[in-house]
Amino acid sequence: MGRKSPPVGWQALAAGWPWFRGDDAYPLPGYSEVNPPPRLVRKPYGTPYPLLVRDDDPFGWPVTEYEEALELDPGLRELARELLPLLRWLAQGKPKEAVQSLLHDDNPYWPEELVRHQGGLPHERCVLLLPLALSLTQNDRCQAVWTLFGCSEQGPGRAFWQSFATGPDQGWDQVQADHFFRRLLNGANDEPASDPYQSGLRILPAESIGDFPSWDDGLLPSWTERFLWSPGQSLRGIKYLLTFRPFASLPPPVRKA
Repeated sequence: MGRKSPPVGWQALAAGWPWFRGDDAYPLPGYSEVNPPPRLVRKPYGTPYPLLVRDDDPFGWPVTEYEEALELDPGLRELARELLPLLRWLAQGKPKEAVQSLLHDDNPYWPEELVRHQGGLPHERCVLLLPLALSLTQNDRCQAVWTLFGCSEQGPGRAFWQSFATGPDQGWDQVQADHFFRRLLNGANDEPASDPYQSGLRILPAESIGDFPSWDDGLLPSWTERFLWSPGQSLRGIKYLLTFRPFASLPPPVRKA
């Protein structure tokens, strides 16, 4: 008989269950002192968390339709309703009070060069690529709810590119990636995009900046190779340059374009 593979992902986390049997093996913290995190994968009474422990997807985190419809989708839409108007006003050169604080102290993402740009950037189509730190937490009623902690502490680029991974050394293929970017471009423009590359999409990897040395893109998925653009190459035919570099650190031809 062949040797059984060791458990991975959620199966490894739940290995050895039930591990809490016996004296002093399952302490109950006082909720008046601290709110413990929700217990995932295996509950003490044996019921697995819905859909989590799956042999065909040991690293995924399936979200139930209930959570998506009542918690995540309304919350993300509310974020978009708050942030997109601010981004649009900023691009038009008419920042509201809520974003005035972004326009000083040498902000590398919106430097003086953009602040003083006459007439704003009326041709821009605003799209939010907003990697967020989300987690299930337990509230004071012992209910497990999705909670937004803000943006990723590793910066926007690394979190965005890692979101295409489905496990260690596993991720989307070229077909899935092209479909994602077709939807993105079609949603932002009136003209349908059949092939993202032919539509003028290129990618400029980000580098570490100043006080945030971990804010680089990390290892990009292999399917990005055909989209990569490097400083010094021609900008001819490029309509969309996906990058998480601050505007101040973009090559001069890109800033001018």
